[in-house]
Amino acid sequence: MDSTWYFGPFGDLRPLPVTPEPGISMPLVRTGGVHQGLSGARTVDVTSLKQEFTFDFEAMESLDYQWLEVMHSRITRRRLYLLNPLKPSNRVSYAASSMKSQGATALASKYGFNVGSNWRYSNEYPLYLLGFEGRSAEILPFEADFSQIIFDEGSPFPFLPDETLSFRVLMKASAGTLARFRLDWYDADHEWIQADGSSQFEIDEDWSQWSLSGVIPIEGAAGVTMGVQLDQGDNTVWVAAPQAHEGNSLRLWEPGGGAPEVVIESLDITSPRFPLRDGTLKLLEA
Repeated sequence: MDSTWYFGPFGDLRPLPVTPEPGISMPLVRTGGVHQGLSGARTVDVTSLKQEFTFDFEAMESLDYQWLEVMHSRITRRRLYLLNPLKPSNRVSYAASSMKSQGATALASKYGFNVGSNWRYSNEYPLYLLGFEGRSAEILPFEADFSQIIFDEGSPFPFLPDETLSFRVLMKASAGTLARFRLDWYDADHEWIQADGSSQFEIDEDWSQWSLSGVIPIEGAAGVTMGVQLDQGDNTVWVAAPQAHEGNSLRLWEPGGGAPEVVIESLDITSPRFPLRDGTLKLLEA
């Protein structure tokens, strides 16, 4: 497996200096609060999950340091991303992989999923396929020509220039329903280029894993989002466990967060021996 961490803006992700290999701290921070009632009972509200990353470098050479300095000093002002080799199997967001809605209010998240028709959360879930409990989105019958569910709509994840991509989602329907994958491609400036669709397939009454493997990104693309378009509106459809990653073959599912957008909180540098530098880089998920 490739142990390289890639960091930078869309279309210009570069390896973080790993000679010698850095120490890495990466807590998953829950946002919310702990509340205690008059009885003493406690509840915990979790409104979001955000990752933090701390890299400790030793003996960086000048070119490695300059790349970090350019981004820390905001000479490069574009949005920054991190490809996490410890989480290679899912580049959709944590929110999308846990089936959390992006929402449509002032408190809406830029991550999660959006549905183009009426839906609701459901406890229907393919426990026997994934081995743990979760929830799904239950897409209700609709009258339009089609509906769709898009994961992280408007917030694509990045990929490297020579990568191929694979996508998977778990679905079932109240009766046979035609569907297809939808991929939305974005350029290095996060501008939408075009949407592609897969061949049609039919969802039936049992939970099944539907996949699209070995996808070659279109020319000029630096990021992508995945979704599913439903071409029949008479049936109810349940959707769960989206997954996207590099490669031609599918991997075991894991929670998302493999390609987060990040900001630099700090870059602390010392020079133990000219012209080398030791340092600590701290990144926060945006």
